[in-house]
Amino acid sequence: MTDVYKAPSADLTEHNSIEGEFGSIEKALAGQYTVDPTERYKRAWENLKGLKTPFWVAGLIYVVMFIAYGLISSGIGTLSFVSGNPVFVVIYSIVDQLLSMLIFGPLGIGIFFLAVRHSIGKRAEPGQLLNYFPEYLIPIFVVTLLSYIAIGLGLLLLIIPGIYLFVGLSFAIPLTVDKGLSATQAMTVSVKAVHRHWFAILGFLLLAIFVNLVGALALIVGLLWTIPLTSLAYASLYRDMFGVEEATVTP
Repeated sequence: MTDVYKAPSADLTEHNSIEGEFGSIEKALAGQYTVDPTERYKRAWENLKGLKTPFWVAGLIYVVMFIAYGLISSGIGTLSFVSGNPVFVVIYSIVDQLLSMLIFGPLGIGIFFLAVRHSIGKRAEPGQLLNYFPEYLIPIFVVTLLSYIAIGLGLLLLIIPGIYLFVGLSFAIPLTVDKGLSATQAMTVSVKAVHRHWFAILGFLLLAIFVNLVGALALIVGLLWTIPLTSLAYASLYRDMFGVEEATVTP
């Protein structure tokens, strides 16, 4: 009988994990990790020093690029609406969404691994935003698209399966980059590993939303602390579940 919790057969022999009391795919699939949302955010707060500046410099670069893309996209979009051809409008909207995913996926994961790098005691640098672009452009795009499709189909099936997959696929994109897994392998590993402590990870994600909501209510300024805080907590959870490969966090 096949062991459904067995790690995928991708060749990981060339990967060198960071030494330390961190996780691995095998440990994550076996449920050998703890979540404890409040404790994780407490530790993230204690370790936040030194992350905020590089995090927000990278974030500012991301936002500027996103605004620039939005302006260009809006200009082209205006032409499509002016044309009055509904088919062209629909095609443009789909292409625009896909292109946005293609470009900003690697940049977003760059910010995530900036926080991962900080979590293992390495210096975070804003330039790490670009570390995974364009090399991982296609792999990230594929796993993101497939995850969206799976979650969307799950939501259509009485909503609950979609919520389950939304939580379960939380680590699919980082696994694709860090462990060199294919999109389907990364999605499978993420869902199976999260399944072991699904409700705890749901609580972790809900607490992240709450923390950032409090930051937003604090005249928005609070977000300067809460977004790096929740990102660091998320990065630390990934680290402790799956471990981190040396190549992923090496400039």
